[in-house]
Amino acid sequence: MPPVGPNSWTNGPRSLPYFPTKEALVLAPLEEHVDEPARVVRGRAAGESAVRALRRHFLAALAARDAATGLSDDPQVLAVQRLTHSAPALLQHLHHFLARGQELLAEELATQDGRADPIARVAAAQMLGTRNALMSENIRRLLEGETADAVYPDAVVNAEQAFHLLEHGLGDYRTR
Repeated sequence: MPPVGPNSWTNGPRSLPYFPTKEALVLAPLEEHVDEPARVVRGRAAGESAVRALRRHFLAALAARDAATGLSDDPQVLAVQRLTHSAPALLQHLHHFLARGQELLAEELATQDGRADPIARVAAAQMLGTRNALMSENIRRLLEGETADAVYPDAVVNAEQAFHLLEHGLGDYRTR
C-alpha cells in the first residue's frame, strides 16, 4: 500500500496526472472535449451536413445537461465556471482551448473529401462561434442563479434559431 501522509504526494508512486500549470489543472476536464466538434463532423451520417451534425449533437448535449453546453448546474461545474470567469489567466487558457478546437474542426472540414478547402477555417469559425455564444449565454444565466432546468427551454430555442441562421445564412437577418 502506498504511504499516506503529508509527503505521500511526493514520496509515493505517481498515480495522479501531471499538470504543468494551475490553469491546466482547473481546465483539465475541457481537454476531453477539445476535438469533440471535429469528431462529430467526422462521424456524421452520409448526407448529413456538418452544421446539422453539430446542431444534433449540441441539442442532445443540452438535453443531457452536459457541461460542454454550459447547461450544467452541478455545483462543482459552477464553481469552475465562476473561477474561470473571474481569473484572467484562466480566461486566456480557455480562449486558447477554444481556438485549438476551432483549428481541429477546420482541419477536419478541410480534408473531408480529400480536396483542400480554403473556406474550412471560415466555416469552422462560424460553427464554433455559434456553439460558443450559445454556451456562454447558458453559463451567464446559470451564474446569475437560474437552474439548468429553467434555462433549458430557452437554450433549445436559442440553439435551434442560431443553427438555423448558421445553416441558411444571415442574408436577411435584421433587415430594416
